[in-house]
Amino acid sequence: MARPCGWRSGGGADYQDRVREDLEKNHPDVRIKDRMYLNIGGFNELVASQDLALSAPCWSGVHPLLATIPVVWEHTLPYGLIFAKNPPQEVMRFIMAVGQINETV
Repeated sequence: MARPCGWRSGGGADYQDRVREDLEKNHPDVRIKDRMYLNIGGFNELVASQDLALSAPCWSGVHPLLATIPVVWEHTLPYGLIFAKNPPQEVMRFIMAVGQINETV
């Protein structure tokens, strides 16, 4: 039997709902454990419980006793930029460049 998979409870994100539905339908041995969020305490619990969690690559170095590997599947995880409401000119130029790239993709 597979170990539980950490999950943000409460829905609200279509991409998470699609992954959850896929796991429940096609991998019934996976038990999903709901979590509102993961913080350092949650990562410590993950180490202690020996469970696994779905995670974005940006969390790959968050804890020295956890490893991250990519998952190859059709599901995607959206990303965005977080910045000050009044960003410096350099940041604004970068944001504008990213916007131009997204328009061509």
